[in-house]
Amino acid sequence: MSKKSKKKASEYAQNLSHELMTPLAIIRSKAEILMQSSNLNGEDLKNLDVILKNVRRMNNLNKSLILLSKIEENVYVDRKVIDIKEISDEILENFEDQIRSKKLSVRYSTIEKTSIESNKTLIDILITNLVKNAIVHNKAGGYIRISLNNQQIQISNSYDESKPPPVNHYKRFTSSKSEEGSLGLGLSIAKRICKYLNLNMASEFNECEYNTTIKFS
Repeated sequence: MSKKSKKKASEYAQNLSHELMTPLAIIRSKAEILMQSSNLNGEDLKNLDVILKNVRRMNNLNKSLILLSKIEENVYVDRKVIDIKEISDEILENFEDQIRSKKLSVRYSTIEKTSIESNKTLIDILITNLVKNAIVHNKAGGYIRISLNNQQIQISNSYDESKPPPVNHYKRFTSSKSEEGSLGLGLSIAKRICKYLNLNMASEFNECEYNTTIKFS
């Protein structure tokens, strides 16, 4: 596909995604209003809850498609010196409730200097996606281990031994369908961001533990 064709395809995807936002917002709004009705029985409430969960999932998927389209268009060209530790601290704080509800322990080791030159928006999305996956694919009472320096960040997490081991870390839809708040395209987004920013990403599974390493240099 030519550069011109890629741009047209990307613009079409973005336009389509933006058009979907309005009907999705209407469906969510109407369903939330119906949830307040006193005439609903248990089955009605259950069905409305399913509708709302799927609307949220579609919204997340929509945002992911817009993100991928913008990456294809080289929208994120701005680069500056950013502090990876500062970004990681904020992301962990954002996930405090999910970490607490799953009773996960967080082991966080870092050195003083963790600055790199890159695009802050994409690095934020990248680390958010990896932390989210570490929570989703973890077991209750498990752990998340984050090791960070100015050369790389490694995020590891325990895995539920009762589940079959993952076959393909980069399968397009890796995130659990029952989880909310996911970016929707799993680690494929992280892989695309790494390719765009010229970062090296390696992921492995051994002894019931996920390990994902992003090398900055």
